[in-house]
Amino acid sequence: MAGINLSQSLQEKQAQARGRFFGLSFFLIIGGFVFLLGVFGGTRWYVASLEKKMQALEQSIAEKTASLRGKEVNRVADFVRRMGIIKEHLRTEPDPVATFRQLEMYTLPTVRLTAYKYDRTAQVTTLGGEANTLKEVAQQMLAFKNIEGTERITVERIEYDEAGKVVFSFVLTQSQSLAKGVALP
Repeated sequence: MAGINLSQSLQEKQAQARGRFFGLSFFLIIGGFVFLLGVFGGTRWYVASLEKKMQALEQSIAEKTASLRGKEVNRVADFVRRMGIIKEHLRTEPDPVATFRQLEMYTLPTVRLTAYKYDRTAQVTTLGGEANTLKEVAQQMLAFKNIEGTERITVERIEYDEAGKVVFSFVLTQSQSLAKGVALP
């Protein structure tokens, strides 16, 4: 190793190092830095655009909320509240259509009903009507006795009117076993 100049190899290495300053790693670092700046700028732009959209949506919501105040909206809200009460009432009370359908089914063709009254607390139904004869009144009374849930039927009033028709009034008492679910006709 007698002919090796150590100082010369050190100088060559330094020259190579100076030449490599602008090598691949320098460009990768610069490229990474530019990429990070681009991501940062893009994120800032995207956040700003989302904030503008949020402001526009908030303004739109405020305008629509303001338009939802007034007499018309109060009327709609009142209507919805009343419909809820009606639905609850229909769920807990007897169905009037079924009640009148059953009453119609048990009414004789020669008898004309003129009064209907249902007392929920006493579970009593009062029916009034007109018939041609007392026989028809008795037959009507027997027909009403066959209604499911009728415990007893009593005559409240029976008399003749000026035209010679028999005017009557019955009181139908509902049995206690059915008193909670369905009203009598």
